[in-house]
Amino acid sequence: METVSVIIPVYNRAGCIQRCLESVFAQTYPAIEVIVIDDGSTDELETVLSPLMSKIKFVRQDNQGQGAARNAGARIASGRYLAFLDSDDWWAAEKIFQQMASIKKSGCVWSHMKTLVVSSEVGESAIEKGYFGDWYRGQRSGMITQELLQTNFICTSSVLIEKMVFINSGGFCVNRSLQRFEDY
Repeated sequence: METVSVIIPVYNRAGCIQRCLESVFAQTYPAIEVIVIDDGSTDELETVLSPLMSKIKFVRQDNQGQGAARNAGARIASGRYLAFLDSDDWWAAEKIFQQMASIKKSGCVWSHMKTLVVSSEVGESAIEKGYFGDWYRGQRSGMITQELLQTNFICTSSVLIEKMVFINSGGFCVNRSLQRFEDY
């Protein structure tokens, strides 16, 4: 079974990292490596992570942004595949299992899944409430180049990609002046 390296960039998210990590530890896919990149946090992140250090690879770096943190995680990842998870997000237990099955069946080198955005204010899916318009709705297939150039409909926390494809593509943008687009 091929290992999936889960890369979690963190910046001052001590209050939500535990739920994020619990969702990774609950994955039904058994071959997972967890990499947490602390992007210069000033909160109590290391204290919160202390009991979990034996289950994760932990790297602290100066604050360089999410893209640089994800790229740093990719460089030290030992898995053939990379999955990215933002520290304030969490996954359904079957997420990696389903994506790996899909990749193996189709021969694709990357996959993303439906994203469910839940708003604590409304207690239900913010997508279903229409807060994002058509941004996350619908199935996309065929040539999607134009759509990718115009919008980023792929949520970073839903991506699973072959490591060599990610590395050869140059990884995430690290231009700090484009922070709003660091997930591209």
